[in-house]
Amino acid sequence: MAAKLIDLTGQRFGRWYVSHRIEKSAPPRWWCICDCGTERAVKGSYLREGSSQSCRCLCGEKGAAAIRNRPENSATRAAKKRHGSDWISRHDPWYLRACGIRNRARAAGIDFEFPSIMAAASYFKALTPEFCPVFGFKLVEGTAGFNPYSPSVDRINSARGYEHNNVQVISLKANTMKSNADIDDLQAFARWVLSESPKWPR
Repeated sequence: MAAKLIDLTGQRFGRWYVSHRIEKSAPPRWWCICDCGTERAVKGSYLREGSSQSCRCLCGEKGAAAIRNRPENSATRAAKKRHGSDWISRHDPWYLRACGIRNRARAAGIDFEFPSIMAAASYFKALTPEFCPVFGFKLVEGTAGFNPYSPSVDRINSARGYEHNNVQVISLKANTMKSNADIDDLQAFARWVLSESPKWPR
């Protein structure tokens, strides 16, 4: 017997206001409006368990606040004085990610809107949610390099470059699957998976 659908219409979850259910969606998804004005479909389970509380603007603000408020030693203060608000430790994994992203963007002729690696790293880190928006598991840093559960910077529209309004942070697993595919590619892949999955061993 199927579980009874919990109607979330009109409820608030963090900064999300639930407008209506997306028809024929499985699992159930709801059209949500963030306090900042962003609208997006969100899984009901993400809303109820609290893993999605905004369009990530809340995560960005919390991350930026954490960066601003963390304890500083003399070397940190000197570095921030040299580089301003864009400063981030060169030992931070996000600095390494930003280096790799800038180098790949240059090699591929893709726009990289950020004025410096530090500025990009600081922005990406502040944008990172606690949970992968695609799979729902907690994003974690690997002890030796990056792994499928590591945060990864994704261009929302792969036809555009690394711009402030065209990047999001998802898991490396999700980003690898998405790659440079467009919506038609992803729909074709999903249809193939659904048609072939009964043949796969359980």
